[in-house]
Amino acid sequence: MRRPATRLSAEDILHNPVPPNALLMRERDCAAMFLPIDGERWEVHFGAAPFMRGREALGVFRAMLAAFWRNHPAAERLLGFIPPANRAAAYLAVRLGFGFSGAAVLDCLDGRPRRVYIYEGAR
Repeated sequence: MRRPATRLSAEDILHNPVPPNALLMRERDCAAMFLPIDGERWEVHFGAAPFMRGREALGVFRAMLAAFWRNHPAAERLLGFIPPANRAAAYLAVRLGFGFSGAAVLDCLDGRPRRVYIYEGAR
């Protein structure tokens, strides 16, 4: 897949709006969005432009995680909420060191409840 002539926005890469309280990291055509849950737990979303997916994006995401842990010493856990059908996201979570910790029905950004798998990463 070819790189587009214009740079994609973080919202385009993540397929979601970026809330005002989000910590957004951007490197090349990858993005990570961290949302505080409480002092120790943060929700995390990763996204890459279609032409950046694969090994190259994995390295960028690992660097983003390292920067997050370094700059947020009070953070102890990162949580990813992944739809059951999104096997690529679950595979990415495992490659980044997250482990499956359960399932839940949560209200998503569009306000609709959805079943998600919870993946958890720790410092």
